[in-house]
Order: sequence, then C-alpha cells, then structure tokens
Amino acid sequence: IVKKAKSTYLMRMLHATIAMDCGAEDSICHGIGANICNSKGNKTMKRTLISKSESDTSEIGKKLARMAQKGDCFALYGTLGMGKSVLARAFIQELCGLQDVPSPTFTLVQLYDATDFTIYHFDLYRLKSPEEIFELGMEEALYDGVCLIEWPEKMGGYLPKNVIKVSISGKQDNREIEISTASEEKLNRLQKVLGSC
Repeated sequence: IVKKAKSTYLMRMLHATIAMDCGAEDSICHGIGANICNSKGNKTMKRTLISKSESDTSEIGKKLARMAQKGDCFALYGTLGMGKSVLARAFIQELCGLQDVPSPTFTLVQLYDATDFTIYHFDLYRLKSPEEIFELGMEEALYDGVCLIEWPEKMGGYLPKNVIKVSISGKQDNREIEISTASEEKLNRLQKVLGSC
C-alpha cells in the first residue's frame, strides 16, 4: 500500500501541475529565441531552440546542467523517441564525468553524485498511479537534490509548480526544444547559460 506523504514541505511543493503557456509566439532560430510574457500575473519565460541532431540535443542538456543548483527540478516532456533520455544523459555526464548513464526505464530512478548535490533521474513511464512517486524517494529528491523527470505528467497534481519545463517536439527532421520557467531567479540562470541567438 502506498502511503501519501504528509510533510509540510511536500504539501507545499507538490500541489499543482505547472502551467506555462501564455499563448504568445516564440522567436525561433537554430540558436535560441526568447519570449517573456504574463499569464494571470505570473511572468513566464520561454526559450525555444532548434536541435538538428542528437549532438545538438546533448549540447542543450550540457548547458542546462551548468545552471543546475540543489533544489532544481527539470520536467522533461516529449513523446517516445523525441530525445528526453539523450538530453538527460548529457546533463548527467556534464556534471558527473560518466560515460555510461543507463536509462532508469525499469528501475524508475537512478542516482548520481555530482560535486554539490545528488542527481535523481526519474523515468515515470511505467508508473501506475501518481502516489507511487513517494516510494521512489521523490520528497528527498526535490528537497535535497536535482531532479530530471521523464514523463512528469505521470505525477499528476504532485508535480511542483516551480519546475523548469523542457518540452521536446518533432519539427520535420528537427527537434523543437522549449524551455520555460516562472521563476525570476531560474530565469536569470537560464539566460546566462543559453546566451542569445
């Protein structure tokens, strides 16, 4: 039987699925397009990148790794084969110096020790109910580590509101990677690592 976590921290952190779309169009280029908009009083920042290869996707993962701080949560959206695992693997390799980074498809979570924090790589594709996240150590991961979550929609309403959302979709032979955050502090860190178009 899965027990629901009752701590004050978790109830504060895991209460709503992030809603980032404000309906404005982004500027798109091979480098980076930027858009900052307001939705119901919440400033949302989006950057859209076009990946033309797996190597491009890996480079984006490395850039995101360079902005990561303890407590960050990266929610990776995209259908099968879009490149979520490629991006996550590059993120982990950048911070841990590892060559072999297995996908947590069957274990659901893999832990990696970086210099300043532990990286928790979740693959929730096989999750049967959102409450199962508590058996995977999600509370500790969100509080004390950096999370990479593939298939975050499986968390339902438990997904933190302050995540960095990374959405990957197909665009002809390329991949469109949209990165969005509603946090001013995360926005500033993101700007520094992504630069300008």
